[in-house]
Amino acid sequence: MVISRVERIAFSRWLLGFLVVLCLTFYLPANVQATEAVENIPVPNSGFEDPASGASIPGWGLFPGTPTGSISVSQEEQNSGLSSLLINDTSSTNPVAVITPAITIEEDGLYEAKANVKLITGGGVILYIKFYDSSGIERGQSTVSYTSPLNTWKPIKVEGIAPAKAATAKILLYSGAATLSKAYFDDISFTKKVNDTLTLPFTYGTPVNLGKATLSGTTLGGAIGNGELYFVANGAPGTFYAVDAVTGHVNFSEQVPGTTETWAVTVGSDNKVYFSATANQSFWQYDPILQKITLIGNNPSNNFVWDLDASSDGLIYGSTYPNSKVFSYNIANGRFIDLGSMHDKEQYARGAGVTEQYLYVGIGSKKHLIRMDRTTGEKIEIPMPFTGTDDFVHNISPFNGLLYITHGTSLAVADGQTYEVIKKVPNTSLEAFDGKISPPSPYDSKLLYYHNKYSHTLWTYNVETNSVQAVAPEIKLPEIGTKAMNWITLPDGSQVLAALYENGQYTLYNPTDDSLITRQVPVVKDGVNIQSLAAGPDGKLYLGGFIDGLSIFDQTNQKYDMQMSNSDSPHQIEEIGFLNGKAYFGAYSGARIYRYDASQPYIYGALPTNNPGLVNTIPEGQDRPYAMASGDNKLFIGTIPGYGSLGGSLTIYDETANTWTSTRNVVQDQSIIALAYKNGVVYGGTSIEGGLGSKATATSAKLFKWDVATETKLDEFVPAIPGLTSPRLLGGLSFGPDGLLWGGAWGSDGQGGQIYAIYALDPDTNEVMKSKLFYPNASGGSPWRAFYLRWGQDGLLYTNIARYVTVIDPISMKSRKLVETQTNLVDLGVDGSIYYASGPNLYKLPVPLAQASITMARVTLEQGQSEPVISSGVLANGLPAVMAGGIVTFTSSDPTVVSAVYGQVKALKAGTANVYADITLGGKTVRTNTIGITVYQGTSLTLDTVSEATYSDTTNLRATLTNLQGHPLEDHSVQFSVGGEVIGNASTNAEGVAVLSYLVSQDVPDNAEEAVYDVQAVFQRDDNTFTGESEGKGSLTVKREAASVAYTGPAAVSEGNFNLSAHVSQDDEELGSIAGLPIQFTISKMNPDGTLEAYDTPVLQTVYETDVSGNIATNVQLPAGLYQVKTELLTNSRYGKAESVSTLAVYSPGDNRVEFGGWFTIAEGNAELGSVAKKVHIEADWDLDVESSQRIVKIHVEPKGLNLELDQVQWLVTASNSVFLQGQAKDESGVPYTIRLMIGQQQKVVSLQIWQGSNTQGTPFYEALGQKWFGSR
Repeated sequence: MVISRVERIAFSRWLLGFLVVLCLTFYLPANVQATEAVENIPVPNSGFEDPASGASIPGWGLFPGTPTGSISVSQEEQNSGLSSLLINDTSSTNPVAVITPAITIEEDGLYEAKANVKLITGGGVILYIKFYDSSGIERGQSTVSYTSPLNTWKPIKVEGIAPAKAATAKILLYSGAATLSKAYFDDISFTKKVNDTLTLPFTYGTPVNLGKATLSGTTLGGAIGNGELYFVANGAPGTFYAVDAVTGHVNFSEQVPGTTETWAVTVGSDNKVYFSATANQSFWQYDPILQKITLIGNNPSNNFVWDLDASSDGLIYGSTYPNSKVFSYNIANGRFIDLGSMHDKEQYARGAGVTEQYLYVGIGSKKHLIRMDRTTGEKIEIPMPFTGTDDFVHNISPFNGLLYITHGTSLAVADGQTYEVIKKVPNTSLEAFDGKISPPSPYDSKLLYYHNKYSHTLWTYNVETNSVQAVAPEIKLPEIGTKAMNWITLPDGSQVLAALYENGQYTLYNPTDDSLITRQVPVVKDGVNIQSLAAGPDGKLYLGGFIDGLSIFDQTNQKYDMQMSNSDSPHQIEEIGFLNGKAYFGAYSGARIYRYDASQPYIYGALPTNNPGLVNTIPEGQDRPYAMASGDNKLFIGTIPGYGSLGGSLTIYDETANTWTSTRNVVQDQSIIALAYKNGVVYGGTSIEGGLGSKATATSAKLFKWDVATETKLDEFVPAIPGLTSPRLLGGLSFGPDGLLWGGAWGSDGQGGQIYAIYALDPDTNEVMKSKLFYPNASGGSPWRAFYLRWGQDGLLYTNIARYVTVIDPISMKSRKLVETQTNLVDLGVDGSIYYASGPNLYKLPVPLAQASITMARVTLEQGQSEPVISSGVLANGLPAVMAGGIVTFTSSDPTVVSAVYGQVKALKAGTANVYADITLGGKTVRTNTIGITVYQGTSLTLDTVSEATYSDTTNLRATLTNLQGHPLEDHSVQFSVGGEVIGNASTNAEGVAVLSYLVSQDVPDNAEEAVYDVQAVFQRDDNTFTGESEGKGSLTVKREAASVAYTGPAAVSEGNFNLSAHVSQDDEELGSIAGLPIQFTISKMNPDGTLEAYDTPVLQTVYETDVSGNIATNVQLPAGLYQVKTELLTNSRYGKAESVSTLAVYSPGDNRVEFGGWFTIAEGNAELGSVAKKVHIEADWDLDVESSQRIVKIHVEPKGLNLELDQVQWLVTASNSVFLQGQAKDESGVPYTIRLMIGQQQKVVSLQIWQGSNTQGTPFYEALGQKWFGSR
């Protein structure tokens, strides 16, 4: 076959195309780009070419609230065709928007809306896709904002996945209430695309607003006039205050939507207050008479207004950023005029001052002073000694023909005609002021006052002497920045100097008596925009606010641990990092680094010992720490330089060595905004932008590698990311599980639009191995703020590329947008939930609950008792759920038995019930397991206290059982125990009383008189009647029992061995144990005179123990004689001490006769023996071996008395010098007596004891011991 040259060329082109497609097919998994369209869905009147009729736009409807006349079809501008849609938003209270009719779509389909937009003025416009279900209820939305550039047609587009139950969609073209935008729309299209987005195993729940995270009560600017203080406290939105300067009373306050940080406040010549903020061009007026705020309109220059200054002839001048523009507002006619840029190179018109002829404008970030003729508009620069140096000319105050020029916190006083600087007070001087100077004093016009920034005392500038000095006596001022100074008139007509400070304090100084009054305006702390967010290793989120505020959020309880603000927190924390359990805060300005140890008390200050405390200020003109990473005991910090400067630095803190090193311009003229560390190398990403007011010289951001050990740069390069050129920033660096270095990029799409990318490169070769483009022409936000990259436990990559929360599969590179709201800050929670910031609010994108359960420590309760119910769960990602913040609804099968609310089960009455919970967390509700609970009737058991009982006696233990209403419970067994030992059970009677008769077995310690024992009565629950257990407690006081001890041995015994014996008996009839009782004998030899003489034998040193019968016996041998035997029951734990005394006669076997006679006298008469008795005569002749008729013992009292004659001898003992006799006798009447005679021959003494009766028990009837005896033996 012959092929022509033309056909060969055609085939070659086809083959080349095929190979390209083939290559791209194989390349796409690594560098995934846009998906293909599968269906173009018609949009009615998409180019706005259909003729409009009045306010009606064919094919479109007005969004609710849109003011009449704000929407029209215009032929002044068009991207194609003849017409476009004009949105002219002039309403500060209502949005302006148009919306299509409902367009049929499919659930989970991927849809794209496109438009061309030309923004003329204002804050920006938004393109929406809104999704609705079949009932017309909105189910979700996707958005893209457009804010710049102005005055040129640009394409914008937004993609969205139709959520569950979505059936239709509408396209919305929108200008918000606060943006006040003028914009044209054209060429609207709607397309269904191939949905190759990442499919997750679950759908995240609805974002949870965790409230305003960072709080502040400060102000950036203010004005004093009309006897009032005026300022707007920081917040989102801010709050305007009008405060009576004399009393401190808040006359008026109101939140002002559209304000966040407000520097510019002034009082006009009409005595009304004018203010502007920093987020839009809005210009407000406050009428102090009507106490009303009015939005005047939009200034024609810029969003960010730094300063407002009023002229005496009815004009307000505004100084703005960028392009150093100034505008004027005419109070009389309400007209704004854009006066243009005041400097062709610098960006900041930072502040101004007005005279009758001139407007003086201060420029930065290189200092310049510009004069503009208010009549002709001519602008000239006035050379100053500081011209062209770094920093700003903040303000110009014309007084008395002089210009007081504030540059930084340095003061220059210049002649208002020649502009010669006649006085300099540099900011390094101890005389320096803090940026504000008062008008001349009404008492002495040559004096102006200011706040000394070092001593925080009041100083003056004297025009006449051209000198500054401290006011004497010293006037101490608040140690915080001054925001406004002016003289006010008091009710008595006198004038004082009022000064407003940034924390809402103010002072009133009276120069006539040097008095100072300090007051605090009760500024309500409000949320300010979150500036930094980081998840710490302690499971808490650390947040910094703009322009101040430090908060810590505890993920476990979903509450803020603390929310600090000025002056108890660092100023404007830009970034937060962590090293070895401590948090590091990088603060603006001066790139100050604070360290915080959460385990120690919070004491903020400027010393390293504070907590948080200032540990380093990064040198070489650095201003904002925007990047932090850590590893190997080192903290790595990347910074943005100061105003008007290029060239950030890399700072390394070595914790081990406690050293700080900084290197500027690691990448020449670029800022370091992202860092990662691995194996001794720091990997950094840069932004081409420098400090505010600077102009970038580089065209592409770079990555670099830094050797930590050698402190040298190893490499710098621009990564080759397909589809993205001239990266503006390369931020968000993180090593993935695959070992690649992942990052985010913001650059150009090569067609004049913006594009974003996530990429992964080989850290050894610098080759980009994977990449994907994201969100064309989305608003990139701050060129300093890196995109955050966080690796989930599921192996996925979570990021806020293009400021949208997005999840990416690092293998397939498929992705899914998770949140439609753009955010600068995002981090992962401990449970896999995603935390992000939006304005002042912290949000949580929750992982839904998959499983839930409840547990209770006790499932058996008594009536009236409560028990916590512990909820737990497992999320759809398999991680344990953080239950705080969830909604738990309990259900009881019988609410009359058990109630279950607020995590507590309460037992109401006896019975059984089942409890389960429905737990809603992360937008999903899960039912838990069921717990069976048994409730017993509550009971009360009261035990009587026994105050006294005796060992071995019987006592009654008494307990009363009732229900909780006091009704007795009959026929229930109560168990009693004493001293921890169960002693028995008793049943309750009809009165609920159980009585147990108890033989006391407890004893008393030897060293105590009594012992107290715990008594417990216990009622065990009754499962049949659901009667609950209870117990009563009391006590039992035990004392010793009374006992007797008796000598049971012989009364008379022959010499030799014999037994001493004794017996213990209890005094009452309730016999206790008498075994083991201690017995001791004491034997004393009895002398004839009745005295006792100790007799010692080993037997007497021994303590004996009784046997079970209470007896004791021991063998002893004694010589002949008369003895007293004392038997003692010693101290013991059961019985009281006792003793008995007995007489023991020991005689010799062969000594059987006694013979003696004699007498002893009775000094006086004796009633027992006879009243006239004078002596007792004794006659004895007794031989045991002869007949009784031959034995005689007579005792008779003379002259007349008792006569006794012995008729029986019980024992007769003859010792070496003594004789002892005892026997039975009778008197003349036959009355029996017992007689004991003890006669000592050598001592010639006699003792006589007479007992009436037949024994010696008790007290003798008569006793005479040791009497002198007359007679013989």
